[in-house]
Amino acid sequence: MSTQALIEYVGKHHDPQLYCYVLLDPLAIAATSDQTLLGSLRQALGESALTRVWRADLAHSPETLPILACLASPGNSLCQRLLEQTASAAIRDLRRRKRQVCAWLFSSAPAPATAGYLSSMGQMQNSAGAVGFYPLFEPVRFELYAGAFAQADQGHWWPIKHWLFLTSDGAPARVTGEAQPRRPIPANAGDGQEETALIEAVLASWRALRTGPLAQQLTPITRFAATQAAEHIRHARALGLSAVDDILNLVVHQLCLHPALPNHPSVRAMIDSAAQGQRSLEQQFAQYTNANWKHVTTTLPAAEVHS
Repeated sequence: MSTQALIEYVGKHHDPQLYCYVLLDPLAIAATSDQTLLGSLRQALGESALTRVWRADLAHSPETLPILACLASPGNSLCQRLLEQTASAAIRDLRRRKRQVCAWLFSSAPAPATAGYLSSMGQMQNSAGAVGFYPLFEPVRFELYAGAFAQADQGHWWPIKHWLFLTSDGAPARVTGEAQPRRPIPANAGDGQEETALIEAVLASWRALRTGPLAQQLTPITRFAATQAAEHIRHARALGLSAVDDILNLVVHQLCLHPALPNHPSVRAMIDSAAQGQRSLEQQFAQYTNANWKHVTTTLPAAEVHS
């Protein structure tokens, strides 16, 4: 997506009756990285327009807390220059594992209440039943969380009316909140949150391969690739893999070549060998040529197309 297309996408959702915020993650800004966006917002809006989102796990370093920047209050127009700057930064973010621009939020509530909601939504049970905090507003985490609902708009988003973010493939997406009784959070909503670092590594590898010489032979990155990666990771663990590098190698190959690779006898034999600690998948996969992989994929049923 182009920067101009993203500007238009966000702009068309502006409602003069709502607050418009951009949510930033300072943890995604490396010490040597460009600090222009946050500096520009602070200079243009003033410190009073920047609200920190509390995270108990970051209490020791409050300067790293997420920032909710108010781009427009009810009755005011959206500053085009600031919208352009946030959109440009979001497009640049797609080349990074962590993203500075998490979302644009159109909310009925002022900043303190919206920030409080963002903090509370991260409190949830994991698969083991323990309550923990997950920064669900991070784009990959949010994609996983929203994907747990049968329909994303069934999620608990209010007082946020429109939550706009970029999905794994860089396409814009929106979930809508309504002021209505909340539905139960799906039991599997926390699934995948513990695997987020591995999912981000998988997506980074996939993007890197898609810019290489074999890009045309590889499956394009799909819209909700984070959810796909999470499913493959769960399956890889069910197959007996425990080493992170083995899981990473298998999942990246599945996403790039064919999701049913483990169903091929030769590939399954390599997985079993790695699961038993005999030889890593990296060592075994390195022996396969492009012709070998082409033979494997042509013997498998046609892969389902994800959108």
